[in-house]
Amino acid sequence: MTDSGGYEPLPTGLIPGNSPSLGTVEYSVVDDNAAGYQYYRVKQTDSADIASYSAPIRVESMTFVAPDEESGFALAQNYPNPFNPSTEIRFSVSRGAPASLRVYDLLGRHVATLFDEAAQPGRVYTLRFDASGMASGVYLYALTSGGRRDVKRLMVVK
Repeated sequence: MTDSGGYEPLPTGLIPGNSPSLGTVEYSVVDDNAAGYQYYRVKQTDSADIASYSAPIRVESMTFVAPDEESGFALAQNYPNPFNPSTEIRFSVSRGAPASLRVYDLLGRHVATLFDEAAQPGRVYTLRFDASGMASGVYLYALTSGGRRDVKRLMVVK
């Protein structure tokens, strides 16, 4: 949705649809120009060239905080958050060094290791964290590399 309240077509063009008789169908599209909250509608055109529109769908775009220019070290907030059962975490490191991304419960107990290897500087790593085997609650995830550490919270909701 634009600031004036109207909708504009996405630059992706048409996405072939599927027959409603196939049941629920999921579609996805990337809008590189989105920031913050956006509203989208799906336009469906039938074989008689008659168009119908879905109700507006509110979407919060995920942005990655640029690494600190001096250090190159950054840990983004996971998205979505809260989540069930999986979420995405992005990070970058300052130099080619061992890096670890670990998840802890609020008592400080290690519950998962998402990354534990040498990381390349300047590369943005995107990891999918599946918490389907974990209880609902608040957890912490920590990135450690090159003498730096950053910690953020995530919430599993079932």
